[in-house]
Amino acid sequence: MRLAVWFCVIALALGPASPGAAQEHPSNNIREFFAYLQECVHLPAGSEGSEMTLRFGLTPEGMLRGKPIIAYAKLAGDERMQKRFVAAVLESLADCTPVPLSENFGRIISQQVISWRIRSGPAGQGI
Repeated sequence: MRLAVWFCVIALALGPASPGAAQEHPSNNIREFFAYLQECVHLPAGSEGSEMTLRFGLTPEGMLRGKPIIAYAKLAGDERMQKRFVAAVLESLADCTPVPLSENFGRIISQQVISWRIRSGPAGQGI
């Protein structure tokens, strides 16, 4: 129960999105979009076995629309490591937005609820 409350506190504390990592060209499809997110995420060492699914929306300009929702979480390790993993996932999303989107793809993706699954595994297994 305490951990669930902590998740909510972190999600609310992140506040509005801040400018994120640069991309050479805007995402023009879903594959490029998730590749961009994957490059942005930085999970803490020792969090292997943890995973989380976030649900969120974007504006046509790639900014977060509202607060992300933690739809699923399977957290490994002790409470400290679990908190570090949750914080890293939410910080990664904040750091990655606004997502550079092409005008056409921005109009399309802004009409969708996005589910992003993040898994921490052995090196090379990110998202």
